[in-house]
Amino acid sequence: MSYLESWKYEKHVHKLTQIHGHILDMVITTEDSDIVSDISVSDSCLCDEASNLSTDLFAIIFTLPLLKLTPVQKIIDVLWPLLCTW
Repeated sequence: MSYLESWKYEKHVHKLTQIHGHILDMVITTEDSDIVSDISVSDSCLCDEASNLSTDLFAIIFTLPLLKLTPVQKIIDVLWPLLCTW
């Protein structure tokens, strides 16, 4: 049993994410979660923040559904005449 499994977590990336044979990036969820799907590791070229090509890292691509929450509007009525009776 791995450390993650002992805490009821699941690691979804099982392929190498670095050219030298390491797994540097992970996607971790709870065991009973089905929020992550369609996980793949791509060796397409990635760029760093200065737009330099990074040839030793792979991309992890996955689907994560996001819900758009409906805004809640609350109307609060204040009875000013009752509060200002002085």
